[in-house]
Amino acid sequence: SDIETILVQSTLNTVDVEGIMLVLFSMLRSSGSQSMNTELESSLMQDSDETMTGMKVVTSLLRHNIVPATHHCRAADDIWKECCTVVASDNPKQLRLKHFLLSVVLRMFSDAKVSVISPLLATTMFHLWAALSDDLEEKLSVEVCIHLSDCLAEIFSSPEKGHLAWPLYQSLCKMGMAAFVDSCLLTLFKQDQLGRESKRCFLASVMSYDSTNFVCLAKVLLKNDDKYERLWQSGLLDMAASTLVMKTYTKGSSDEAVEGIMSKVAEVAGNRFLTLLPGMEENKGADLSLEMIVDVIEKLCFGGYNVSETVQCLQEVFGSLEKGTLVLSAQHEIQIVRLGICVAASIQQEEMNESIVIVKAFLRCCKLIPKLLKKVVRTKGVEEELTMLLEMLLGYTANLWERKDCFSDDAISSSSSIVDSLIVSCLKYGMMDTSAFASSSVFGGCLKIIRLILSQSSEDRFAAEGTIWPGQVHAMAISHSAFDLAVSKKEELSTRLKSSPISRSDGESQFCEGLSQQQELIRLLLCCVSLDASHVKISTDAWGSVLSAYDASTSVTDGLLRRLLFLYDAKKCCENEILLCDYQWGAMCKKHSLRMSADESAPPFDEQQSWEWFLDSLNHDRIRSTLTQFPIADTLMPAAESDVESEFRNASNENDQMDTGMDDMSESSSFGVGDDSDGNNSSTASLDEPKEVTPASKIHSTTDIWRGTGEDPRYSPGFILPLVLGSLEANFPKERGAGKESQGADEMELDKDDNDDDDDDESEEDLAQHQAFSVIARRLCDRGCISLAIASLSSRCPSVRKVAVAICGLFLRALEMKESHEMKSWRERPQQEMIMASLQRGLTVRRAMQIKKLSEADDRVELGSTSVSKQRFNVTMLPALSAVFLAKAMMIVSRPSDDMYGAMNKYFLRLNDYHGAFQDCFGLPAFLSLYCSSSDDLTRCRTERNWALLTLKDSTVDEFCYRIISQHHVPELIMSSFDSLCDQVGGKSELSLTIDVIQCLIQSGGSRSATHLIKRLGLLSWLHGVISWRSISTVLPFATLKCKFLQLITTAVTSYCDEYSNSDSLDGDQSIFLEKVPLADAVIQICLDGSDASSNESHTVLAAACGTLWTIHVADKKQGLAMQRVGLTSLAQMTNLLTKCVENDELFAQALISMSALPYSVSGDEQDGHTPQLFCELALTFMLEERVRLCRGDTITILKRVYDLMSIFSKLREDTELVRTIMQCRHIAASINDGVQVWDSFIPFLT
Repeated sequence: SDIETILVQSTLNTVDVEGIMLVLFSMLRSSGSQSMNTELESSLMQDSDETMTGMKVVTSLLRHNIVPATHHCRAADDIWKECCTVVASDNPKQLRLKHFLLSVVLRMFSDAKVSVISPLLATTMFHLWAALSDDLEEKLSVEVCIHLSDCLAEIFSSPEKGHLAWPLYQSLCKMGMAAFVDSCLLTLFKQDQLGRESKRCFLASVMSYDSTNFVCLAKVLLKNDDKYERLWQSGLLDMAASTLVMKTYTKGSSDEAVEGIMSKVAEVAGNRFLTLLPGMEENKGADLSLEMIVDVIEKLCFGGYNVSETVQCLQEVFGSLEKGTLVLSAQHEIQIVRLGICVAASIQQEEMNESIVIVKAFLRCCKLIPKLLKKVVRTKGVEEELTMLLEMLLGYTANLWERKDCFSDDAISSSSSIVDSLIVSCLKYGMMDTSAFASSSVFGGCLKIIRLILSQSSEDRFAAEGTIWPGQVHAMAISHSAFDLAVSKKEELSTRLKSSPISRSDGESQFCEGLSQQQELIRLLLCCVSLDASHVKISTDAWGSVLSAYDASTSVTDGLLRRLLFLYDAKKCCENEILLCDYQWGAMCKKHSLRMSADESAPPFDEQQSWEWFLDSLNHDRIRSTLTQFPIADTLMPAAESDVESEFRNASNENDQMDTGMDDMSESSSFGVGDDSDGNNSSTASLDEPKEVTPASKIHSTTDIWRGTGEDPRYSPGFILPLVLGSLEANFPKERGAGKESQGADEMELDKDDNDDDDDDESEEDLAQHQAFSVIARRLCDRGCISLAIASLSSRCPSVRKVAVAICGLFLRALEMKESHEMKSWRERPQQEMIMASLQRGLTVRRAMQIKKLSEADDRVELGSTSVSKQRFNVTMLPALSAVFLAKAMMIVSRPSDDMYGAMNKYFLRLNDYHGAFQDCFGLPAFLSLYCSSSDDLTRCRTERNWALLTLKDSTVDEFCYRIISQHHVPELIMSSFDSLCDQVGGKSELSLTIDVIQCLIQSGGSRSATHLIKRLGLLSWLHGVISWRSISTVLPFATLKCKFLQLITTAVTSYCDEYSNSDSLDGDQSIFLEKVPLADAVIQICLDGSDASSNESHTVLAAACGTLWTIHVADKKQGLAMQRVGLTSLAQMTNLLTKCVENDELFAQALISMSALPYSVSGDEQDGHTPQLFCELALTFMLEERVRLCRGDTITILKRVYDLMSIFSKLREDTELVRTIMQCRHIAASINDGVQVWDSFIPFLT
């Protein structure tokens, strides 16, 4: 009555009264009061302008939050309910009320906020949609139905609205899928008739939420009806059909009805493609449809379905693009090229249409690449989208060129000019200065494309008139204005974790990933030289540019540069003859340093002075770095990359051009030199390796990869040793009377008087030569060259060992010379001579033993035989254990101040057998005596132990070394002493070194170390056992120690994984990783120790721990123990580790996935549910935000862990926010195979 009084006595105008009346109407209905219903309803029934104006006022009131819209509003809900009730009613008296309420609802859509819709209101909206879809005769009903479809589709497609989607999906299931599909199609029919556009497809959104129950759609779409044809042609079924095909292909359904709909979609999608492309320029809304249809046809192609109509369409599209009648954006053209690749891959090889599609797609790529290159260069690579498009286009071009066998002769001849233009453009921009760009990988991709085209081209293409030859490409490259910068610019390549949980993109987008402009340029030059050496000419300046970029190291870039220099010399591409002294690399290189042999006015060549640059270039620290991990796989002749250098156009075999004069040099005697002692300045190409051992000498072992930090500083023995030998031979003194052996006795007697006057001059010259030779030998020794030569006796390349033996022989000759004995400044000479003589006698004894053994095995083999067996024992290949020990000993005895000087002298002075011969050629020289030192001085003991460990770490480079180490039971000895080091307060440096040694043994030992350490010695159990009962802060007090220990676990687990994966593949069974749980617990305990001083150290340990956990997770092939509830790590510790990783997405993904597959323990403090609640919230929120794209198995693992926690802790089921989050995750589960089945296990918890 109070409300009636206010309304009657109010002075409000009619418009305001009508608005208030409607608000009161909804409020009274919600409160249950019926006193004013009749009057209000009769007022609403009036057909007046004031009533419609009142409707506008109500809408305005709702917009201005007079009826609250930020929380659950009873008034707004009642309007939807009343509208739903009226629409469902058949009472004709409520027709006006129906129109009025639908108008109000329609006006509310413009400001609708789906984020504040309640589950009850969402269900009401769905019921209203269902009621309206059965009666779409009125335009107002169609409008409201379309708006409702958009709103409901947004709920199903948005992850944050998953709590609304689940109740709606339950209502939809009650309605029935067939009825729902029919209602959706009826709505689409009316939408097509009215020409209305919707924002989303309701049917497609529901199918993306769950597509398991939509076989009825397949049956409906197979109907031969004009209405459905119109829907296809208008594009209203594109999204629904696309979703059905994508979901069906992912899950691999074999239902006949589904196969029929896929065939139907294949046919209709091609027709849709034909009608879509001509209107691409005018129809801006066609972008999504094109991408959608391209994806559908790709899936159909991979599924083996017939897409012949699409092939014909592609031919017409490429023709229109070529003529200019069709203009598309670069992104759309790339999509069409991608579609052409997929379609061509699905067609049989004998069909002609494939060749046409491939040729047209390839030529289109050739025209697109220069355009995109110009845009990328103009924008300085700032626009990432352009760069990504160019990378994809380069990948597609390479893919198409691999199918060049399908090209016809006419296609090859017609495409020559287009391909040549592509080569010129890629070379022009691919070599430009990239200092202003964030990355040069895309420019490296341009150079790679040129190399692929040249290397895979046939001779017919090069024979075509006007075609660019490889020699011309080489000439353009070295004459490029940025050649010096491009060939010398070094950059760090971006790399990712090998086992990252982040899913990768397709192969085409990875074509440019990790490419270096410098390396690709060198590979391109190598390809040109190998293909067309006769037309490749390199000037002195270009030679200097390449040589100045070379650093004489074993890195990938320097390996390519060395191979390029070798080919230039071997193929006679240089203007002048290349001598050994012309290889002045790096900073010492001068562009005009080559000796001009044609210049007769040049001063006499001073052999001694010409090698000063070599001594100045050598870095003693780099020699030491080379000894720390000697590159045993480095060869004298640089190895070629099979995919870079082609052989079909080689003028002759490289081995035929090589002079093998060095082969016989070291075979005459151990450490002996040949009779020809003249200085030899021939090219390094003259040092060839025998063909019989080429496979063994070209092994690129994984142990040769640099394990240190930063760039690889090691010298290349195959490059340095010939220069060392050349410098020694250039200064080797000529023997007196060397040229008079052929004279007779009478002639010598007649010439005696004439030569008496010249004896004094010759003796002075001979003395100067001997002194100069002694000086150069000593200087080379001081620079570490002799140590490098000794270490090279462990090289797998026999030619390297031959050069090393020759160097050692010349150096021993210098040590034994009279002039060397008279050099008072050479005080360390006796000790050096002692070591070199011991090595010479040791190799002689070893060789004698080999000859005797071989003679006993085969009496037919003679000493001078040149068979393969004979060549194998001419120069013995020592293990790196012995060779590196001798090399380090040579350095130590050269410095009396060294701490190990006395120990080394003592070791060699004790050698008595065979006149002091070194007999530990295949043993562990001095290791046991030094590691188990019996010295009374504790400092001396620690020094000798550390040196023994360091030498063991440096010299263990392959399985050959590990076999010797295991025979001496060294791993057992080191692991036994580890316990005592853990308890020593001051022994952390030795502990750190011991960890390094064990890791080196695992990395270098290969399968032998994995079998011995892991299977026999139980390394994995030992790793978690040594710290399981100790305090982490006591054993590993520093962050560096923790990281090293974690890295050791990672290396051991990786070795285990590699070894057992190979054995499992052979045995056909998979082994269970029994050490997973204790190892993971040890890693978590180390990470949560909390003794790290700074935040940077904590982050470093955290990153190492997450990487180790991920490695352990990947190594476990059988996840059967993953869901067991009894574990070593508590749930609180797992949650604590997750909270530490929240700022780094990749670390969080690694930790979350790894720990979700780990069993856990629950303490009494965790029964309150706070810890499991936090774990579930972190896991589910991370999945919803999709900051990292997880793999299918990882998503299921996380969902199973959340379900496991909810089944144990009842309080989690009462958490409404957690339940809401789980409902939001359904769309993620629906996007992966078997994900819905896993998510359905949560249904009992969602009530």
